[in-house]
Amino acid sequence: MSSTTTPTNTKSNSSSDLIKIKVLLFAKARDLVGEDSVYISLPRKIEYQELVNSIFQQLSSLEAIKKTVVLALNEEYIKESEPVSIKEGDTIAIITPISSG
Repeated sequence: MSSTTTPTNTKSNSSSDLIKIKVLLFAKARDLVGEDSVYISLPRKIEYQELVNSIFQQLSSLEAIKKTVVLALNEEYIKESEPVSIKEGDTIAIITPISSG
C-alpha cells in the first residue's frame, strides 16, 4: 500500500530563508573566479564554518585558497566564534593575504 500523503513543504521553508548577497573578490580570489564580484544564495542565519563551506561550495574555483582567506561582512571582519546574520543588500568580501615579494 503506497502512501499518498508526503510532506512537500519540508524543504521549501528553508529555501525561502535563502537570500542573494553580493560577494566581493579581491586579489587571488578575483583572479581565480575571473570577476570582481558575484551573487550567491545563503541562509539569513548561519554559523561561520557553514558560511565558509557554502561560499566555497558555490564558488568551487576558490577551493585552493579556502584556508587562507578572511571574510568580511559589510566591511567588518567576521568573527569565527559568532553566528552570522545576513540580510538583503549585505556584502561579503573574500580577502586574501597580501604577499610580499
